Amino acid sequence: MGLKEATNLRLVSPRGFAPRFGRDVVYTDEGRTETLRFGVGLEYRITFGDGTVRIRDRATGDVLFEKSGYPWTFATLDEVIWTSLDREIIVCFRNTRPWVIRYRAAVATQISTPPAR
Repeated sequence: MGLKEATNLRLVSPRGFAPRFGRDVVYTDEGRTETLRFGVGLEYRITFGDGTVRIRDRATGDVLFEKSGYPWTFATLDEVIWTSLDREIIVCFRNTRPWVIRYRAAVATQISTPPAR
């Protein structure tokens, strides 16, 4: 195929490429929103707001998880770091312990509690 350089692609056989599962910034109103992908057909939107986290089903827009009381503000949203592993979302912010949000059958539950603001 002759491809010398690519970003966010994975090789599929034979001789093809597909988007790599991961995350990408979608829009920034009401906070910072990114796409969360657990696999083909399992896509959600995670929004970090002023001390809040909201997770929506990407296809329907239904809110699956919403929680407040986190230490970040609109001004510090760029310091929120997150990743996903299997069906867990790990959220980190400066000088705090990580929070874990676990997904089971389209229901999100938080298994660690954020400190009071």
